[in-house]
Order: sequence, then C-alpha cells, then structure tokens
Amino acid sequence: MDHTDHTTREKPLILIADDDDATRMLLKQALDNEGYMIIEAEDGIEAVNLYTAHKPDMVILDVMMPGMSGFDACRNMRESDNSAHLPILMLTSLDDINSIDAAFEAGATDFTTKPINWRLIRQRINYALRAYKNDQELQTNQLRLSHALEVASLGHWDWDLKTNELRWSEHINAIFGLKPELNQGSFESFLGRVHPEDRGLVTHAVERALKSTESYSIDHRIIRLDGQERILHEHAEVIQDKLGRPVRMIGMAQDITERIRAEETIRRHVYYNDLTGLPNRRLFNERMQHAHEIANREEQHFAVILLDLDRLKVINDTHGYGTGDFLLKAIGNRLQETVRSQDTVAMLGSDEFAILVEGIENPENINTMCIDLLQAVSRECVINGQGFYITASMGITLYPDDNTSHKNFLQHAESAMYAAKENGGNQFCFYNKDINTRAQQRLQVDMALHEAVKHRELEVYYQPQIDVDSGRIIGMEALTRWNNQKLGAVSPAEFIPAAENNGLIIPMGEWVLRTACEQAAKWHRDGYSDLRMSVNLSPRQFQCKNLPEYIENVLDETGLDPRRLELEITESCTISDHEAGIKILERLKALGIRVSIDDFGTGYSSLSYLHKLPIDAVKIDRAFVTCIGENGENGVIARTIITMAHSLGLSVIAEGIEEPHHLEFLRQEGCNEAQGFLVSRPVNVGEIDQLLELSLKTPVAVVR
Repeated sequence: MDHTDHTTREKPLILIADDDDATRMLLKQALDNEGYMIIEAEDGIEAVNLYTAHKPDMVILDVMMPGMSGFDACRNMRESDNSAHLPILMLTSLDDINSIDAAFEAGATDFTTKPINWRLIRQRINYALRAYKNDQELQTNQLRLSHALEVASLGHWDWDLKTNELRWSEHINAIFGLKPELNQGSFESFLGRVHPEDRGLVTHAVERALKSTESYSIDHRIIRLDGQERILHEHAEVIQDKLGRPVRMIGMAQDITERIRAEETIRRHVYYNDLTGLPNRRLFNERMQHAHEIANREEQHFAVILLDLDRLKVINDTHGYGTGDFLLKAIGNRLQETVRSQDTVAMLGSDEFAILVEGIENPENINTMCIDLLQAVSRECVINGQGFYITASMGITLYPDDNTSHKNFLQHAESAMYAAKENGGNQFCFYNKDINTRAQQRLQVDMALHEAVKHRELEVYYQPQIDVDSGRIIGMEALTRWNNQKLGAVSPAEFIPAAENNGLIIPMGEWVLRTACEQAAKWHRDGYSDLRMSVNLSPRQFQCKNLPEYIENVLDETGLDPRRLELEITESCTISDHEAGIKILERLKALGIRVSIDDFGTGYSSLSYLHKLPIDAVKIDRAFVTCIGENGENGVIARTIITMAHSLGLSVIAEGIEEPHHLEFLRQEGCNEAQGFLVSRPVNVGEIDQLLELSLKTPVAVVR
C-alpha cells in the first residue's frame, strides 16, 4: 500500500470501496492491466479512513455499503482539504434519476451502473485520472505563478483610455501599500503615488507611448501609503482598436528596490573604499582614463597627485589601528574640502591617497593646490582629546607635459612621491626624467636588498669614537655596508631608506644589533672592557612595542654589559607620539643602556622638547662640523649645541671630523667625543682589531 504523497508517486493510486468481494476483485484485475496501484475497502467507514491515510488519486465507491453509504463516504471525503478536484466514481445498481442526483449532490464526479461494462469503465477511469492530473498541474502552475509574482513584487494593471478607469492586480496593492479590497482608480490617482521628482518622467513616457503606440520601460520611485519610498520598474504596452487608435494600456510594475540597493552595495564595495567612502583604485583608474580621453580630444591639461602619509605606521603601532583609521577618515575629508568639486580624491592603499585634477587652465596653479593640501594634512587632528600631527609626501605628474599614457600616470606620480619622501617628507615633487631614472634604480636596489638580507650579503663595519681630550678610542659605531655583485657598493643613503619603505629595516636592524653586541662582548673578553658599542635604531624599530624586551634578550644571550651599549635614535622617532616615545626611552634607560640623539640640529628639536627626553647625549650632525673654518669660523651652531647640551647635563659627540682644525675647535668648545675620517673611516673587524692594538700605545688621533 502506498503511503507517499500523490505528487511524488510514479503511478496513480486508486481506492476501491465495495462490500461485494467479486466486484472488487474484477475491478482490481481490470485496473492491474493499466498499471495502477490499488487499495481496497469493504465499507464506507474503512473507505474514509483509507482516503485520509493515503490520499489516493481516484476513488471508486459503491452506493450501498454497510455502516456508511457511498453517498456519506463521498461527502466526508469532499469535506477534507484539497479534495475539490478529486475524481470520485459512484457504482450503483439503481438507475432511477433520484439516485443519480444524490450521487452528484454528495460530490461525485461521475457514476456508472451495475452490471459494469468493464471496457467502458477502464476508459472512464483513464479519462478521469488524466483530467485530474491536468487540473493538478494547472493548480500548481497557478500557485507557482502567484508565488513568483509575490516574490518578484510584480503586479499588473489595465488602463481604459476612454473611461480613464485603471484596474490592477492584488500584487499592485502590496507594492503600493494599498488596502487589499481596492483594485481600481484613475491614472491621476496612480500618478499621485509617483515620487514628485519622477512624475514628469512617467508622464513623458506615457505620452510618448500613446503618440507612437510603442511600449515603454522605465524605472521610477513611488511613495507608498505608509510613506516609504520604493523603486519600480514599469513596462507598458499600447492596445489599439481596428482603426489603429489607442484604446487601452496594459502594463506590469515590479518593485526593484532591494535589487537596486543590493547593486548599489556591490558597486560601493567594488568602486569605493570601505573605510573612507572615497573612490578606490579601480574607480580612480577609470576616471583617470576618461580624463585622458577628454584631454586628448579637447587639448586640456590634467594632473595626478599621489599623496602618502608620513609615519602613519608609528601611530598605528602605538595607539592602535582605530586611531589610525579615524585619522585616515579625517585626512580624506580634508583633502575633499581642499580640492574643487570636479576633482577626484581616492584612497588607493593603507596610507595612500590619489587626486585627479582635471581641466587645468594654468599648470602653475597645481603648486598652490599642493601647498594647500600639505597644510590641510598637517593641521592638528584631535582624537579622544589627544592631538595628533602627521605630514605627507606628494608626487605630481602632469598631462601632456610628461608625455605619458594613462597607464603610467600613477607610476610616475609614485616616483615623484618617493623623491619627496627621500628629501625628508612634508613636501611635494613633480615628475621628470631624472626622477624616473632614480625610480628604476630604487626598484633595482629594493629587489636586490631582499636577496641581500636573505643570503646575508650585508656586513657590519665599525667606526671608532674617541675622547676629544685624550684621543683614546672609547667606543665604536656599528654601520651597515652592502657590496652587491651586480650593483657594486651600494650607499647606506640608498639602501637604508629602501629598507625603511619595504619593511626590511626590522630584520636588518635586529641582525645588526645582535652582530654588534656579539662583537663588543668579544672585544671585552679580549681586554677592551671599557669599549662602548653604538647602534642606530630606525624610527620603525623604535616604534616596535617589544623593543626593550628584544634588546634585553640580545644582551643576555651575547653577554654584553648593558652599560656598554649605546642606542642612537633620530629626533623624528619621538615626534609623532611624545608620551609613547618617552616611555620606551625610560624602559631602555632602566636596563642601563645609554641613549643619544643622532643628527642633532637637523630635525624638530627645541630646548624644551629635549629637556623632557630621558637621554644621555646628543650627536652633532656632520653638516655643522664640516663647515667649521680653520680659524673656528662658522662654528656657531656647533658651539650652541655644545653649550645647550652641557646645560642639560648631556654629553656631546661630533661626527664628520675630517680635518685637525675641526678637532681642535671642538676641544676648545668642550665637546666630549668625536668620530670621523680624521680618526678612521668605517672599516671591517680585522682593521679595527689592528687599530685597537695601536691605540693602546698611542692616541689614534695622533698616530693618524
């Protein structure tokens, strides 16, 4: 017996209910040949129970049965759900009109009399089942269509042009939020629901369709009865009479609000930066290509400005990315406020913005805009009550001055931007051929540097530092040198900035620190126990949160006395975040490490700022030493730095000592320590060992 739903059965199931065993047997034999499945009942009650349990595709009922007649069983089945179209064939030996009427009143769809014509009944059953199947498919399709219309928010309307009567489906009511029983009105009532800004669009489409008798398809907004704004797609056709005159319009309306919103969400994700809401690289490239086409056609100028924020990573590392993100959004807003409304400000990377300036009448105006942009970026930004300052480096390429295709604009602007960054940042630079050559060289250095770090091509050289009064070697500065097989000797001024930009400065700096500490510990074991080792820390190294712990581990592993390690930092290391910088310095000082400010006088320092830093020494930049004349002329800055540092209890070391009169001037002014070519160039370990042995007998500054 079949217990599956009739919609999933492969063969029709027929219920035969008759109290006569012979009739049931003969019916079953006749229908078996047709491939039907059969279930049997001996009375009306059993028939109703089997119908309820199995939901057969057809029922054959004898009229006269014990317990419950066929008439009552038929009525009972009809009262159940989804039985309105079920074929029920009544069998009766009665041939009077009253019995036939009673069968149809009970809900039978057909009847036949006994004795049964077996050939005829098979045909009647086959026909009834085919009709039932077709009716089921029609109902299913109608339900699917209704559901599809509901899901698609699709409704239909019909407008009689003569009477101005507009009729619509129930789905239109759902779309417009109207009462369910309302299904007619006028064209004007419909137009009243259209968004005021779109009524002209709808009216124009209708008038044009009536005039041309062609269909129209438009998207427009409506205002629902509850005040919601929705977006409809509407398609309409014009119906003409025999003379070709418009008499009706029929159409459909679909609510496409969610689709439009989804498409807008996707578009924003594809074309806009999620953090700032600014156009991203994809959209910027498209607008840049479009600007190129217009400039070619109309002989116009345009510019591409690439803007990279200086030291944003420092803020991210010390205050978290939430603060950095807030700053990025603020900078994005400032850039938009600074440029013209027709210009495009985009965000291309984590700290990189691009600006497309179109329709430039005078290229010299770009200078003014760039100055305004730098000033806008450098204004104080207050986040949670704390003030932050940041600067930017900008590169500019002009069309057609630079004679570039749109594919090279960003590349050339990037080359100019790096030139601005190499010059100290917080400035802008225009692209030219020399910059392009420099960019190619920088790329070569960058690629080779990765291999150099990986394959240990770098070396640590050492430059002696002497006591100015005695001339004895008291310390060494560890300096990185690189001799590449293809590029030759690469200047630190070239590969150190490259390492800063590509992140290699961290592993490189850690390797230099460990190597220098190991060498210093060896020299101490060899008898030079007072020798101090100076190691430079880059700004990116200094901002690493675990820096003090890492240095402590290196000292423990190499066995170097912390008092014999000096760390040199630049003034810029603590400028971005004074408080965080001071905390790091205090932790280093707590270990017993000596700290000095390198290249003093070239950065941002002021006396009040220097006074707050827990440091031991300042290092006069070589630019203020090499300008000292033989008679002590032009030594004003060096003298001032020495006086100021001593007043704060700081030691002073001067670098760039190349001539005897440099050393003599510094001795007279009270400078404590010195280094430079007069003492020795940076050399490898072997040459330093020889120099140390000699220094035990004679002061280096004298023997040289």
